[in-house]
Formats: sequence, structure tokens, C-alpha cells
Amino acid sequence: MCHPLLIIMIPALTVLAGVQQSSTGPAPHADADIVWKQAKDFFNSGKYSEAVFPLKRVVERYPGYPGFTESHFMLARSHMELHEPQHALKPARYYVSALGKKPAGLRARTLLAEIFLDLRKFNEARFTATEIMVARDKAGKRLAPADLYAESLLLKARAEMGLGRDDNALLAIESAKKEITGLTGDADTVARADWLRGESAWIELTHKTRECSRLPGKKRIDEGTARDRIGRRGDCLLEASLVLRSSYETTANKFADLSTKTMAEAAKSFLHACENPPDPAGSRTRLEIKRYKEELVQILRQDCGTKMDKLREFLTQWKQGASAMTAGRIDTFAKEIGSTQSK
Repeated sequence: MCHPLLIIMIPALTVLAGVQQSSTGPAPHADADIVWKQAKDFFNSGKYSEAVFPLKRVVERYPGYPGFTESHFMLARSHMELHEPQHALKPARYYVSALGKKPAGLRARTLLAEIFLDLRKFNEARFTATEIMVARDKAGKRLAPADLYAESLLLKARAEMGLGRDDNALLAIESAKKEITGLTGDADTVARADWLRGESAWIELTHKTRECSRLPGKKRIDEGTARDRIGRRGDCLLEASLVLRSSYETTANKFADLSTKTMAEAAKSFLHACENPPDPAGSRTRLEIKRYKEELVQILRQDCGTKMDKLREFLTQWKQGASAMTAGRIDTFAKEIGSTQSK
């Protein structure tokens, strides 16, 4: 008589891995081998949606299997690639707890911090990033290598911005840039440094455009102050474009794309501010405010158009002598802001 557990397991394996049913079925270890191999094949091929099911089977059914701990990391990463941080949190936490301060455990904390950031759990993200930075061996030596330390600083910067602590975020960004500068050596190290430079530039750009967006403010101000503050916002945007350029000069496509999106949104937000200045100071009727704004907007359109023309001029200058990769990114950004003409 066939054991009841085998009756349950054999049909499941038939669907999962195409295993033929028999009177005995595969041994439990062989069952896990099949599921684990399929999970790794899907994961390593970037088929994260397909990888989730077999990875969950390993996590839920084979606690003694050699791939059990690693499957938690792979499951968490798969969910993140699928933009499902809510499902990635539990397996990531398990993996980090299981490995502790081992090298893989420290590196996995970057994934956990990313998950917290996506879930807007900024305090938890900051704490996790800090764990990497403060980890020491018995002799008091820092455990995190320079690249991991730099990445943890960048994660901390993002968490600080999420908490509204932009000054702290800027300090973390600057510290990360110093760590990245010291990354030299073999091809892998150089590639890693280039990736981190791209990530650093995107985070710095995000920080800078947040700074720009605070102008002109929401308080009632006179016409001269409104023009001055919106003009300063335009100048801030031009300064941010220099950070965009540094992002484009790396091979980190992911962060170059994110930087393009961030800068394009900042440009559109700037022009929105030009079309919607603050109310005037003093006591005025609704009709007076309406007429005041209509007249001011006409002036601001000229002012803001000049700033945008300057930005486009910068783009044209950058393309001269730029690599094909950088020139392509500049063209992409130019198209993004192509519709942001002053009216």
C-alpha cells in the first residue's frame, strides 16, 4: 500500500517538474533536489515569476535541505524583482537572521533595507543600513568591505530623506562618494565602483531636486520676491543638471534611467510653479488676485522659458565629445523635456 504522503507528493511533482508517477515515487531528498534545481534554473534565468512557486515549496516543505536558507534570499529577491516588497520581507528577514554577521548576511542586509524603503518603513531601513556600517569583528575591525560600506551609506541617505532629514542624507551621500573614490583594483571592483557612482548620482540628484522644489514656498509674497524665488528654483534646476550629467557618465543604466525620470519630473514641476505663483501679499479681492496672477504668469513664462532654454543649451554642449552611450542618454532626456516648453 502506498504511503499517504506519497499519494499527495507524486501528483504535485508531476505538475511541477514533469516527474512520472510510480507506485513508490521519489525519495524525499530526491523530491527536494528536483524542486531546488527548477527554482535555481528559473531564478538564474531571470524568470522570477516562475521561480517563486518552487522557491516557496523549498521554504515551506524542506527545512533540513541544504538549499533551504539560500532559497529564502532567492525568494525575497524574486519578489523584489516583481515589485512585491510586501512578500519579500519575511524571507529576507529570515535569511539575514540565519546568517548574522557572515559576509553574505551583511550583504543581504542591503536587500532588506531596500525592502523597507519600498514599504516606506524608513526607520527600519536606516537601522538596517546602520547595522552594516557598525558591524565589527572581535578586534574592532570593520567587517563591511568598502563597496558594501558605501552602499549602506547610500541606503541610509535614502532612509534619511524618507524621514525628512535631508541634511543627514547629504552627509551620508558625501561619505559614500569618498568610499567609492577609493574603490580601485581588478575589473570587478572597477565595475562595482561605476555602478555605485551611478547610484550615488541618482540619490544626490533626488536630494538636489527636493531642495529645488521648496521654492517659491506657499506664503503670500510680492511680485519681486516671487520672481526672485522662482528664478532661484530655475538656477537650482540647472545645478541639478550637473549631477544628472555625472549619472550619465557611468555604465549603470538603471540609475541613468531613474535620473532621467527624476530630472524630467523636476523640470515639469518647475514649469508648474511658473504657472501657479503664490498669492500676493496684502489684502486683495478675488478678482484682484486673479488679475495679478494672470499678469505675473505672463512675466514668469518668459523668465522660466529662459531657464529651460539654458538647460537645453547645456544638453547640446554635453553632447559634443560625449560617448555614444552618454549622447543617447542626453537625447532621451531632451525628448522627456521636449513637451515642457513655456506657453
